[in-house]
Amino acid sequence: TEGCVLTAMAIDRYIAICSPLHYPTIMTPKLCIQLTAGCCLCGFLLVLPETAWIATLPLCGSHQIQQIFCDFTPVLRLACTDTSLVVIMDAIHAVEILASFLVITLSYIRIIVLILGMPSAEGRHKAFSTCAAHLAVFLLFFGSVAAMYLRFSATYSVFWDTAITVTFVVLAPFLNPLIYSLRNEDMKDAIGRLFYSQKRVGRWS
Repeated sequence: TEGCVLTAMAIDRYIAICSPLHYPTIMTPKLCIQLTAGCCLCGFLLVLPETAWIATLPLCGSHQIQQIFCDFTPVLRLACTDTSLVVIMDAIHAVEILASFLVITLSYIRIIVLILGMPSAEGRHKAFSTCAAHLAVFLLFFGSVAAMYLRFSATYSVFWDTAITVTFVVLAPFLNPLIYSLRNEDMKDAIGRLFYSQKRVGRWS
């Protein structure tokens, strides 16, 4: 779902910067609602078959996994039957994630080329600030996904496995609203006043 949302946001940023005059007529509130609903539905339907299948698998052993959330792979290791079907399902998920990654990357390549061609420094700064929050979340999300699932070793220690998982499950979603809030001028002013008041208190003490 988050991958789909980030893709929709990349398309939104692309239209806003590359076709600003057409933006109000293309990205209408109705289309935004449809895109959001479509992203949620797509994310739900993509994992529903795999979730339903794994729920029916017979499990062996202690039924305990060394993971802070119930991911597919640790559960599959406990299965007492053939789980080769998961390769096909994972391939479908990989194609979806790769498609999202490619669409976002191509959108930003086009955006960056356009921004670099702008004659005005103020225009370039405004365009970059429009994309900065989304780009930061994009790098954080896909970076944590890559660290979580595209591993060169399956024998990570429990510590590193947990650290990577925390980044993927906790840290990335926690930072998202903070990153987007930094685009709000009132939030920037409040943070500035907070740091300024702490600096003054430090001087007085």
